Amino acid sequence: MTAAHNEYEEVHRLVDHLSATQVRRLRLLVAQDPELGKIAGALAEAHDASHSSEAVDKPRRRSLGFIGTLEAEPDLAERSAEIVREGLGGTE
Repeated sequence: MTAAHNEYEEVHRLVDHLSATQVRRLRLLVAQDPELGKIAGALAEAHDASHSSEAVDKPRRRSLGFIGTLEAEPDLAERSAEIVREGLGGTE
């Protein structure tokens, strides 16, 4: 590991252990620094732009926690509509 990588990891550990108030104070300190403030501002703008376009352009994805291996009769996929109708009380 390089010295720069070690410092990077140390900063990550530090930030992970900060309270919400301490994180806000750290962000203020970074924003006040001439060099770091420019980088932080650019990253914040890029983050805001990507999140606003995602909300408009892309549908929200959802995780399906129940997906897994299923052992069933071979025609289960072909009968899926029928099985769903049965589960809904026979409605079409």
